[in-house]
Amino acid sequence: MKEVIAPLIVVSLLLISCSEQKSELELTKDDFRDEMHKVMNSDRGEKARGVMVSPKISIVAIENVGDKVNPIYKARFIINFKAANDLYEYDQQTKCGHRYGIIQLLQKKGASQEVHGVASARYKAGKWAYTWDTESDTIGNPLTFLKKIYKTSMYQSDSNELKEFIDNACREQEAAKKKAREQELARQKKSQVQALTEKRLAHLVRSIKVWMIQYGSGFNPNQVTLPQLRRDLGLPAEDFLDSWGINIRYEPGEGGYKFRSAGPDGAFGTSDDLLSEGLL
Repeated sequence: MKEVIAPLIVVSLLLISCSEQKSELELTKDDFRDEMHKVMNSDRGEKARGVMVSPKISIVAIENVGDKVNPIYKARFIINFKAANDLYEYDQQTKCGHRYGIIQLLQKKGASQEVHGVASARYKAGKWAYTWDTESDTIGNPLTFLKKIYKTSMYQSDSNELKEFIDNACREQEAAKKKAREQELARQKKSQVQALTEKRLAHLVRSIKVWMIQYGSGFNPNQVTLPQLRRDLGLPAEDFLDSWGINIRYEPGEGGYKFRSAGPDGAFGTSDDLLSEGLL
């Protein structure tokens, strides 16, 4: 009887052992935890180790949301750690029409921090591929998430200095905008002033033709003088001044005549002179 029982016990033990062996298409909480530790202890985890002190990883739930042939495992995780240094948050903002990076203190050195998320694993090409999802951001590995939220020395800066820099940039930009507005207003005013002078020059050109028809002996510009023009046509004195208070010149010539304003610089014969010409 003993000879029969012994082989049965051996077979039973083998069956129990086989049933306890895990398939390569199955994952447990330990697998997720080991993967996280593996990444953090690798060369890629050096920056994370500089940020975190004594990280503790907890896998609180695990579920296969796929099937046995194409398994997709999801696991909720929590990482507890203490900040190795003062940790700063980097935030892009738009101010004064430009994009700036704002640096703010997020966590003091030694303060405890907790990160929650969901890890996923898919079986591809004979191995498991993990991703770590946190706050709706899909991260290729947990280190990317940590570098995204907790910047290391390259972003450890006095936020007041940065704020002062941005404020100075804004003030410079506002000063430039103000100067541009003033220049545009001056240009518009200059244009309006110039338009008034051009209107007076054109009026005098027409007045000469009227005078020659009414009082002249033929169409000879040389027989006309401005005092005659003003007296005979009853023109006001302001019609003979440009917008800058300078007397307008009358320049008769062969086959025509010109009225000239000295322009904004008040000097005749320069590039800003304004002219209106009459042809006979």
